[in-house]
This record gives sequence, C-alpha cells and structure tokens, in this order.
Amino acid sequence: MLRKINAHVGELSEVSDAHTGFVLDCPEVLETRRYVCNSVNKAGQLLVDLAAATSMAITTGRVVGDDGQPSFTGNYGDIKSRPDHVLLSPVLYKLVCSFKMWDTCAFDHAALSTEFRVNVVGGESANTKHHVCRIGLYNLVLRWRHEKAHVYARHISENMELLAQFDEAERAGDVDKLAFCVRSLIVQAASSRAVGMSAQARCVFKRKPSRKGPINPVWFDWECWKKRKKFIEAVKCGDAKHACRSLKKESDSYNRRMKRRHTRHLRNLFLDRLFSKDPAVHALLKKQTRSNKTPVSAPVWHDHLHRHFRMARTFEEPRPSVVDMAVPCSKNHPPPEVL
Repeated sequence: MLRKINAHVGELSEVSDAHTGFVLDCPEVLETRRYVCNSVNKAGQLLVDLAAATSMAITTGRVVGDDGQPSFTGNYGDIKSRPDHVLLSPVLYKLVCSFKMWDTCAFDHAALSTEFRVNVVGGESANTKHHVCRIGLYNLVLRWRHEKAHVYARHISENMELLAQFDEAERAGDVDKLAFCVRSLIVQAASSRAVGMSAQARCVFKRKPSRKGPINPVWFDWECWKKRKKFIEAVKCGDAKHACRSLKKESDSYNRRMKRRHTRHLRNLFLDRLFSKDPAVHALLKKQTRSNKTPVSAPVWHDHLHRHFRMARTFEEPRPSVVDMAVPCSKNHPPPEVL
C-alpha cells in the first residue's frame, strides 16, 4: 500500500521486458489502464518506473472493482485524485479476486480493500513460510483502561441490537447464543475508537528450547517445571482458589530458592577467580560501564586494580648477612649507643 508518496499514475503502463512471463499469464495488462483521474506527476512516474524495474504490477484500473476512481476527495469534497495504489508481485496479482474502496468519515482518504483467492491450505502459489499467524479474535488483545471505564459502559448500554439478542437468547435458554452475545458486547465496546482498549497481537516466533535466556533460565530445573505444570493443571481443572494459590505459592517459592542458589554459586565462583587473580576477571573489571555509576573515579579504580592484579615477585631480595650487620668497635668507629 503506497499513500504518502502522493503518486498520480493516470494511464501510464508499468509493463516492461521484466514482465515477459507475467504478460503470458495475464495478457490483459497490455491494455490501457482504466482511469477516472488522469493526472500524472513525478511521484507517479517514479512509481511506474519502480514497478517496471522490479516486475511488479499496479492494480489501479486493472482488477475487478477498480476503475481508477478517486480515493482522495479533500476535506470538503472539492478535490478528487487517486494517490493511493496497491503494488503486487505477479504471483499475488494472479490471486486477486476483487477490489473495493470504502469511504471513511474519519480520514480524507478512502480505505482500499483487495480480496485474494486462496485454497484451503493457505496459498496457491504464494511463497508462504512455515509459520502463519491466526486471524480473528485469537489475534485480538484487550487492555483495560480505567480512565475509559464510563465510555466503555456507555457503549455497552447503547448497543441495543446485541442486548435484544441477549434477552431473546435468555428467554429461549440458548447458552451458546448468550455466550456469543456477551463476548460480542465486550469486543465491540473495547474495539470502539472512543474506548481504545483493543490492539492486534504481534507475531512472535517461539525460542528454541536449547537457548538459555529469560524464557528458559539456567536455574529452572525439572523440579521447577513439575511444580509449574502442577499449578497449571489445577487451574485448567477448575480447582478451588485456595488450592491454586497454594500451588502457585509453592512453585514461586521453589523458583526463588533455586534462583538464589544459582546466584550464590555465580558469586562464589567470581570471588574465587578474583582471589586467584584471573586475567579474565581483570579484563572484565577494566571495562568501562555506563550504567550503575559509582563515586569512585576512573584513575583511582584502575590504580586499585593494578595493585590487586599486579604480578607477584618470583625472587626474594638478598638479606644482609650477620657480618654486614655487625658494627665494628674501635677508636675510629664509635659504639652503637653513641650512634
């Protein structure tokens, strides 16, 4: 989707030598593009050149439902142009089923919608990766905002259609319809523009189990996992709240104990290596840190490290002998008491 470049393509054609295979499969692209707004500008020429160089296709005026109608009408409806386009690869262009343009009251640009024809697996010839995110309510995340509580409640009370369906399902004793109405009331109210309590979940690939990190810490052993799994199974089975809380407390307590044990082990290992004056520890302490600054200045710290990690002397200085320490007593050498 290209909008901010404000490209007007008119009846310009993007077909070039790079579209040889594409033209054989879709010969209709050689025909003149349908258009209502025939204006052309520099950005439109650049967009057509980009599509010609990369063997892409501009769906404006070529697919079912798109006749090149204006998508921008201005704030007062006195300006009509088509600066919005859909740029697709030849593989995706073959899967296009229809095109629709929706008028929006909140923006001066219309919303463009392109429908694709796919098979049951998820794609005919598109280069689909092994991971595909689920769509629908599974991808919706609801976040409570206390400052919008009154707007949220008013939206539910004013949804008369769903409330009437709820009353009808209650009289008929239809439990499934009751659950559907309750969920729809919550989702529609949270997804309202005035409420703003919904968002789309991001696609995040799972980490590999072998990678050590926050998701799989080193100290999280098999006993920690058994206690965590026991708590999860209790929640899924619908056990009493006090039982679930007790299992959660036991799991958290064991996790903290294992984490403290691992921290003490790392601390003792570091202190042992520091006492033995390991060069790796010396290099680590010499690194300049920008966080957790201390009042100790850099020269003083480096002088302390130098005194601690300096090499020990491998030889001893010769001590003076007894003869050298003796003080001669004669007329020319006074006794030690005088000295």
